Amino acid sequence: MACGLGADARLEQVRERQQAGEFAATIEPLRELLEKAPDDPELNHLYGVALLGTEQPELAIWPLRKAAQHPDRAIEDGILLSAALLRGGSASDAVRQALHVLELAPDRVDVLRFLVKARLDAKQHEEVLEDATRLLAQRPGDPEALLARVVALLSLDRPDEAQPALAELGVAMQDMSGDDHSWSPRICAATATFAKEKGDPKAAEALWNDCLKQYPGEEILVFGALDFFAERPGPPRALEILRRAHEAKPTQLRFLEALASRLAASGQSAEAEELLRAATRDGVNHVQAWFALVNYYEERDETAKARDAMEQGLRLIGEAPATLVAAYVDLLIRVGAYDEAEALLPRFEPSPVMLNLLRGRLLLARGQPAQALEALQEGLRLWPDHSVARWLAGTAAEQLGDYDRAIEEYSEAVRDDRGNRDAVLSLLRLLEAQGLYEDALPILSRYRGEHPSDPELLAQTIRFAHQAGAPKVAEGAAKALAAIPGQSGRAAAERAASRAAEAGRAAGIAAIRSAHLDLTQPVDGPALELLVEYLVAEGRSKEALEATRAALAAHPEEALFHELRGRALRGAGERDAAREALQRALELEPERASALAELAALTAEQGDRQAALAFYDRAARADPEAAAYPWAAIQLVATTEDSAELERRLEALLARHGTHAPAARLLAERLLERDPRRANELSNRARRFRGGPEARAAWGPIEAKRGAQGQPAD
Repeated sequence: MACGLGADARLEQVRERQQAGEFAATIEPLRELLEKAPDDPELNHLYGVALLGTEQPELAIWPLRKAAQHPDRAIEDGILLSAALLRGGSASDAVRQALHVLELAPDRVDVLRFLVKARLDAKQHEEVLEDATRLLAQRPGDPEALLARVVALLSLDRPDEAQPALAELGVAMQDMSGDDHSWSPRICAATATFAKEKGDPKAAEALWNDCLKQYPGEEILVFGALDFFAERPGPPRALEILRRAHEAKPTQLRFLEALASRLAASGQSAEAEELLRAATRDGVNHVQAWFALVNYYEERDETAKARDAMEQGLRLIGEAPATLVAAYVDLLIRVGAYDEAEALLPRFEPSPVMLNLLRGRLLLARGQPAQALEALQEGLRLWPDHSVARWLAGTAAEQLGDYDRAIEEYSEAVRDDRGNRDAVLSLLRLLEAQGLYEDALPILSRYRGEHPSDPELLAQTIRFAHQAGAPKVAEGAAKALAAIPGQSGRAAAERAASRAAEAGRAAGIAAIRSAHLDLTQPVDGPALELLVEYLVAEGRSKEALEATRAALAAHPEEALFHELRGRALRGAGERDAAREALQRALELEPERASALAELAALTAEQGDRQAALAFYDRAARADPEAAAYPWAAIQLVATTEDSAELERRLEALLARHGTHAPAARLLAERLLERDPRRANELSNRARRFRGGPEARAAWGPIEAKRGAQGQPAD
């Protein structure tokens, strides 16, 4: 657009381009116009529409919310805001917004239909039934309402009521005119689901198989069948179903991603990666496939590869949406490319919330939490319920040692978006450090309501529920975890760990062996790893050697199995053979943190303290989220006279793992004479985070020292 045009002429051009579907071309002109009139309702409306049209729903929320505040736009922009919240926020927020619009326009069928959809996504099934009834009263035979009613009744375990609803849906479909057969697969899936809920799994299986034969490439059927067969006995069907779906629609990206994920979960990661890389060359998904690779690498914590894939995708799209550029900046920060990330920040100046969020994240990564908190507070002033900014503010507060504020910010982030996984995990970590297991269970329950198949959160539910004395909750989570492809070994390990905590390691060993797993398969590696740990600790290294020998015979190139072989050999006293096995594991995975730590422990036993410390440091760099590796190094240093090195390592550990009570207690003891105020803070921290009797014992002399210096007690 010509910069010399007046505001009215530029606005008219924006309207014309949006009517032609050219949404991306209107974003920059609208940003310039909004700088001069930030509260103008039409400009905010058009900006929100442009962001929705360029697949940036999370950024559209803010301008649409401002536009919807104007009385003349409360309904139309309220509807758009609901859609933005459903696509880029949370289903529960979309429901609340749709209800608000419905109060203003109770006769709008489109709003009621959207509300039904949002309630389904939010799993508010009782309310779905009420709203579907209202919709059917206004639009008898509405297929969306009829199908929603069937889904809700089945989800509420009311199959007797679902049967006539399903029959009514079938009649409505027969009465529909035209050649649109898109409803047939949906009815097929609903019929198969009904048979299962009615208590006839054999009939349901036959129906699902028939549906898949008729519609092998229909998403609703494919993913519904995956859920069904995951709960059925017999060999896994997921790969077979997804391979057929991929054959039916080889360019369907969702099938590609799901198939790659299943392949990786079954230990076929090379094939999974090549499948996605091939899609980058197919001429159809060549752009989207790069971003699918980003997600694939992110799930496996391969951040550098994710960054490279993102670069390729961004290069192909040219003018990328702000959300993608922001995701790229985030990846740059996480791989340590701080200068590159900072060079991109000026691109976000038209969006002060995003700018302050990314600046805060960068300052956090550079070890400047106070400055980061200032930037994040500025962003939150403009958007108080921005969940990610709240989480980052909590992270900054935690790094500053303000744990009360950190908990407050994390809790607010979860309230704003119960699906904010980072905030949930951060809050759970602080609650666990304080032993507040019961407080954590509702948080886990709410998160799992929207993300029922998150393996990490299911595993945490098992552990928290066990500690809180809620065995039914723990067992339910264990069953859900075991039903996820590739997670049966982890579920068995979690169950065994709980059993061992109650009745000893022998009970844990028995639990693993009764789980009917194939411990020679990498997918069940977590169970084998715990079995080896318990066997070695119980002095049964011979059994551990037999188990690892069988695993290596089946998969001689699996790094985990070589590592476990090394642990078993070390337990049996065969140190040279153990070193050879661990070195082989590291040849296969050079930065395998657990193997490095095991080699460090073996090296320390053989008397080479410096080499052991080097291995521990490598392990800490490979897995910076694990406090166990730097703490093991500290325990080695503590046996020497090098006080300066010991304190340096303690400070470094606490800078990253502030809730590590033993480290806080040890550093408090060492600082007692030189810095009693800091020693008191560290001692209080150790007691807060369950430092045990040692922390309480250390606190007495520190308080006495402060009293002698005339300092008030905390």
